[in-house]
Amino acid sequence: TLLELGRHAEAGRVASQVITRDPRNGRAWALKAQSLLAQSRYEQTLAAARAASTVAPEAEYPHRLASVALSNLGRNHEAAASAKAAIDRAPNHWATHYLYGQTLLSMDALDEAQASAERAVALAPKRAETHVGLGAVAAAQRRRDVAENSLRRALALDPGNTAAQTRLDALGSRPRAKGMTGTTPDQGGSVTHAPVRSEAQEGLERRVGRSLSRIAYLISLVAGLIIRMQGHGGIGVSVLLLAIPLLYVAVFVTRLAPEDRQFLSELVGRRSTLRFAAVLEAVAIVLALGAGAAPTARVTLSGAAIAAAVVARLLVFVARRQTARESGSKPALGIGNVALLRLVLIVLVVGIGVVHQAMSGGTG
Repeated sequence: TLLELGRHAEAGRVASQVITRDPRNGRAWALKAQSLLAQSRYEQTLAAARAASTVAPEAEYPHRLASVALSNLGRNHEAAASAKAAIDRAPNHWATHYLYGQTLLSMDALDEAQASAERAVALAPKRAETHVGLGAVAAAQRRRDVAENSLRRALALDPGNTAAQTRLDALGSRPRAKGMTGTTPDQGGSVTHAPVRSEAQEGLERRVGRSLSRIAYLISLVAGLIIRMQGHGGIGVSVLLLAIPLLYVAVFVTRLAPEDRQFLSELVGRRSTLRFAAVLEAVAIVLALGAGAAPTARVTLSGAAIAAAVVARLLVFVARRQTARESGSKPALGIGNVALLRLVLIVLVVGIGVVHQAMSGGTG
């Protein structure tokens, strides 16, 4: 994107053009705020971030942007309040805790800063930024060993991290900066990551949703086939059929780049609806396996597997609407014609299987 290429002014102009056409586009307002932040135009950053939070009230990233701008304006207490508002909206997102910890660090609230920095590390132990943040707090507390270990861990994860290297080189000799610049990575207390998700990450989130939906359909169809397997195969056939959705999952994950896998882990961690959907699909697979192993309970277990898969699909739909609200775009009102057709198809397959088994039991 233009921001990633360092073309901040151009990115701001593009965002402004989008806002002119759609004033309620929260993502465009956030991108404009981010471009202004990169140009050190903090008052304008704050105005754009607040506009983003108005049109996307459930999103956390406008509050992060506002917090960085306020910190650079010397309004530390307001910056802490904005960072806390981001945590309230995304309590399982490492970046919100990282920012809150660095804001508290600039206010000398070291105990609270330590707790927030440790929470960020717990949520994203493979993110170098979280270890830099904890190292900065530990250095301020004069806990040299903890600071050094945290900074070395950051460098192990990201050997090119200049913030970690600079802090490590100056550990114990350089006084701690009182403010956050929001733009200079070597100061260690700044927000160096992009508060707004990249287009690639948004695309991955959509792919995850589509994949979970397809897996739910596959599980439902397999469970429907298991119902119709009366007298034809048992657990072995069930395992072969369920290998289809499991293979789909394996192919999807193995094709992801390492950074995409890290983002996927963070996404599932902070999107409770997607996490519950994945858990329900795992439960559905176990139930379907049980249906194959227990012929007397085949209909009951297969029906429970289908129900779990359908609920998982609905949770994916809820997650999609949540993402749309956070970006400031209008969420879809329905699940779509194709999805509806698939659900109807699943119900027909299950219905035919149940009727077939009932008729077979009656004639027997």
